[in-house]
Amino acid sequence: MMMKKIALAILLIPLVLVACGNSTSDGTDTQVGQDATMETACIPDCSLTWCGGDDGCGGKCTTCPTNSTCNTASWTCECIGSWCEGNCCLPKQTCGTDGTCLGEGCVPDCGGKWCGADDGCGGKCTACPDNATCNSVTWFCDCPTDWCGGNCCAAGQKCGADQTCETCFPDCTDKACGDDGCGGTCGACEAGQTCNSGACVTCTCDDKECGDDGCGVSCGTCADGKTCQEGQCVIHCDSDGFDGPVINASWKPMEGMDSPKGNFVFSSDTTSGFPYSGLLLIIRQYSTYKGPTGPGTYQITDDDFANCDICMLMFENCTESKCDRIYLAQEGTIDISKLDGANGPFEATLHNVVMREAVIGAEDFSTKIVDDGKNWCLDGKQMSSNEVNLDVPEPECVPEGTGTTLDKNIEDFSLTNCNGQQVSLHDFCKKTKAVWIIMVTGWCPYCAELVDQATQILKDYAPDVEIWVVLGEDVNGNTPDQQECVAYANKHNFPRNRTFYDAGWQELIKHISPVYMSGVPYSMILDGDNMAYTWSSAYAGSINQTLNSLLND
Repeated sequence: MMMKKIALAILLIPLVLVACGNSTSDGTDTQVGQDATMETACIPDCSLTWCGGDDGCGGKCTTCPTNSTCNTASWTCECIGSWCEGNCCLPKQTCGTDGTCLGEGCVPDCGGKWCGADDGCGGKCTACPDNATCNSVTWFCDCPTDWCGGNCCAAGQKCGADQTCETCFPDCTDKACGDDGCGGTCGACEAGQTCNSGACVTCTCDDKECGDDGCGVSCGTCADGKTCQEGQCVIHCDSDGFDGPVINASWKPMEGMDSPKGNFVFSSDTTSGFPYSGLLLIIRQYSTYKGPTGPGTYQITDDDFANCDICMLMFENCTESKCDRIYLAQEGTIDISKLDGANGPFEATLHNVVMREAVIGAEDFSTKIVDDGKNWCLDGKQMSSNEVNLDVPEPECVPEGTGTTLDKNIEDFSLTNCNGQQVSLHDFCKKTKAVWIIMVTGWCPYCAELVDQATQILKDYAPDVEIWVVLGEDVNGNTPDQQECVAYANKHNFPRNRTFYDAGWQELIKHISPVYMSGVPYSMILDGDNMAYTWSSAYAGSINQTLNSLLND
């Protein structure tokens, strides 16, 4: 890229004023002004000087050719299109042989658009929140410190409890080592020592049968059924037992109505509303899974929710948007006395079941057991239901619906989009093959990533796939309004008529239950033929698998 710079040397001549006086009778002069000399004020002149040139007063000029701007870091003129000798051409213009820009140009428009968004001329926008920068490789805004409620904290700041950046004050009181609370350190320990709660302690395995010596060397491991706490192998249960009066059991055929192989689900919840805690048992009997189809005693050994045959989860203190913790059973036995699909009651007893705190991926159900997380133990817990519902939805849309949970026909209801329009779900009956509903907030970065994927799917598959993005909280976790809805849709380049605002998703969850919702984003997919609740983020499979299945049906 070539750019002409014009430099003009300006000669500044100080003007010296000589004070005039009156002669007195004795021949002496009287000074009229207070000073004998005065200097004129310096007036910058950039009329013939480009970006970075001397303005004649010790500063730099910021003048650039039309369509270019002065970069005050590199002190060069940057062109929004391409340079044509000394002229800056707009995008889609070409450079003529005489150095002039030819053709109709395109003026980029990045108003209200973030890093990576289309600027309307084939390029990308680079705007980011304060203190963040646009990564031209990933086209995401990078924050060198921490994201906080959609804002990027500056150096010397931390994220406060109200999700706003606030000044951070280092504190090393009574600390010889460790974190100062602001990303710095209070000191380092000598060799053979490690930092423990701000104090340097000597590494040792004395009186320890497990854990490490304080410096990363293992003192031993515990046998199955025990965990290491403070150097000793013990069975520790942060919670013990569970009593949930709200009971549901269902069985869904997966390989034909005449096959005993299906998906059995038993749930026991503390309440049918929010907040609640719940125990969920899923027995996968179909495809490559090997879940039991009848009575017997079975070991619970799986540590991955994506692949388990007998899957047992505990959801602790769940609200509309998240649960405090999720636990996955990793050991113990289940003694099933009655199990026959949807043909009879279900009865089982748990023995020595240990459930460990886990983080489960929203899309692929990849599971990570939380290091030093909490445990929930169940021994002698009985599970039973006199009825097991057959989960087969009606073939047509049912205006009043058959329920709000998985495999039920969802009743007709309306939400308000960013344009202020009421949109009814059943307007899409038989007009689309799938309806994908995404629950999002303004403060959730993972929501934005999923909305980006949804934008591409909508572009590739609409009208066979209808997508609704439902904003339940604004960037500060408060009630969203139409203005917030418009801002969110514009920010993520998602259609306004398909973006909705619903305070706390209250209207949405009246009609479609986000069962065992562990956080946002949360997805729910309906069959467009009959508005049957087909899949949610809490169950096996993926968004792509489910959509492909409906598209190919």
